[in-house]
Amino acid sequence: MKHLENLIKASIGKIEDGKIDVYSYALYFDHESKRRISICIDTKQNSILAVSKSNEFRQKYFIEFLDEGDFDSVKNFSFNSGRNYSLGDYKFRNMVSYEYSHDLDYSHSFILGAIRAIISLQDEITKFSTDPEQVLFSCSTMEDEFGVSWFKITAPLPSITTD
Repeated sequence: MKHLENLIKASIGKIEDGKIDVYSYALYFDHESKRRISICIDTKQNSILAVSKSNEFRQKYFIEFLDEGDFDSVKNFSFNSGRNYSLGDYKFRNMVSYEYSHDLDYSHSFILGAIRAIISLQDEITKFSTDPEQVLFSCSTMEDEFGVSWFKITAPLPSITTD
């Protein structure tokens, strides 16, 4: 898991160099290559814009399906009431990445280790935010690019090790 810690530390260096106001921080597993992980970062301004554009798109279909009485489709085009959850729309996509020489065993154990690695460095990440308590962290799963998400952990943790 040392490579995960190094990847996160490299992203922190880029955040600092770019003077980026972190709003969302994601570890992304590239489902297409199955060999690459990367860090994506979003800003509050970009998130607001992305949500607005998404809702503008959704509105057209929401109204259309509402008029048709198609409940399931209306549900599918519900509006986003908050934050940008599309890593492809993040301001800084694949800011830093690591490519394995083999397909990655992206197991639950690996994901839990990635989450632990991020949490172990969360204070270094959130210090670059104007609102540290609102930084949203996430980690891809095999099923979803935005699989697990959390805000800064403030409760005492029994042990956060990345080994």
